[in-house]
Amino acid sequence: MAQLLRRRLLAAAGGLAVLPLTSRAQRVERVARVGWLGWTGGAGVSPSPAPLEAFRSGLVDRGWQEGKNLVIEVRAGDGSQSRELTKELLRSEVDVIVAQGPMVFGGRAAAGTAPIVFSINGDPVEAKLVASLSRPGGNLTGVTALSEALAGKRLELLKEIVPRTVRVAAIANQAHPGVQTEFNASQLAARKLGM
Repeated sequence: MAQLLRRRLLAAAGGLAVLPLTSRAQRVERVARVGWLGWTGGAGVSPSPAPLEAFRSGLVDRGWQEGKNLVIEVRAGDGSQSRELTKELLRSEVDVIVAQGPMVFGGRAAAGTAPIVFSINGDPVEAKLVASLSRPGGNLTGVTALSEALAGKRLELLKEIVPRTVRVAAIANQAHPGVQTEFNASQLAARKLGM
């Protein structure tokens, strides 16, 4: 049952909700309540509307309609407010929280057992959000944009554009989960490219 719930939550976060939308005459369709915990990227900065709009669009494509069978409660902050914003979402009785980037950390701390679906650019295992990518465990699941293959591809493209490149510097946030993985992949690719 938990695995089925996890799949449904992950599908909903990607806009691929597979929950049945049809109802029998004697059943009343339940309204799903989703909490959106958006990241502004910095204090006083408005969040980009693109991720939320893409999420909404994906849900609409699958038959979910705000005001009919779906309510999305939106909160956004720079990360420092994620605990309080998560508590607000829980008070509004959301079924699931969708957390953007670093908002997941405070969200996890405040959510208790409430399900959280996240998107993160780092390594969720290294960040201790999940036990493993294949079996996240707990009440968190999500997607990551971390890709070792991309580190090599970036260097390949650079070498193609500027063939004489032999030295490359990278500036990275050392606290970012996955920085060492990406660094190692970059080093390996650079050696293969004679950089």
